[in-house]
Amino acid sequence: MEILYVLLNKTNRADFKNVYPSVIPEEGNRISLGAYREDGAVLGAVSYALTNYQYDIDWLYVTPGARRCGVARGLIQQIMKIISKTGERYPISARFAVSEEEHSLHRFFLALPDVELDHSHERYFVTAEDLRSVTMFQRKAENKLKTRAFFDEPFDWQERTLALLERTQEFSVMDYEAWKKDCVPELCKCLMVQKNLVSLIFVQKEKNDLSLSWLYGNYPPGLITLLGDALAEANRLYPKAALTFEAINENSEQLAKRLFPNARTTPIYEAWF
Repeated sequence: MEILYVLLNKTNRADFKNVYPSVIPEEGNRISLGAYREDGAVLGAVSYALTNYQYDIDWLYVTPGARRCGVARGLIQQIMKIISKTGERYPISARFAVSEEEHSLHRFFLALPDVELDHSHERYFVTAEDLRSVTMFQRKAENKLKTRAFFDEPFDWQERTLALLERTQEFSVMDYEAWKKDCVPELCKCLMVQKNLVSLIFVQKEKNDLSLSWLYGNYPPGLITLLGDALAEANRLYPKAALTFEAINENSEQLAKRLFPNARTTPIYEAWF
């Protein structure tokens, strides 16, 4: 089977809608490729972006009928050629989930030459039932703390808060407008006590799901209250979306185990080229 490749753009993107989600943004630093046969049958797509001096492959998909035919390998080879022509020697990585139902990507990257593969972290799938299982949440249910929308606060307060997170929590927002665009304003919540920030959560849209991109605060009842509010609003606005939390370091892993002790988890692996 001869496989052909094409750069995806506004003109031809709709032709690959079955293999390339419409929610992937058209960024200036993103390159996306589609694979197809001579007869026009779409086979798959790949996409990567340059962020923080690193190439991140954040989408790779091959139609079920075309798998094990070299399509994914060909897509990876094509982007490697494109990257090599730039002369920029930045690392290339791809993160992917491995579950009992879906482990084809794990097999695929294991089979690639000169690729390092490591377990990265755990992804937690958070539900209202997970929160209800926490005793603290049940105790606070009748006397709920008042939450506020982060983006409803004055801009100078937002700036000070983000500066605080960068200074104390290593949470950095390089481009405020781009970051805000990725956030779901109704689900970004904060909790104040006597004008002092106690707890804070940020939620971002990722393809068809929602991601708890940041949890802040050492007051578990406050965080659980914020999560309860966000979950209720998420179920109303995005009833089919999963809400996930990436426990990417030791601190966030401890926080996840404390807040979501019964949540379903999926291991995330990272491949380095």
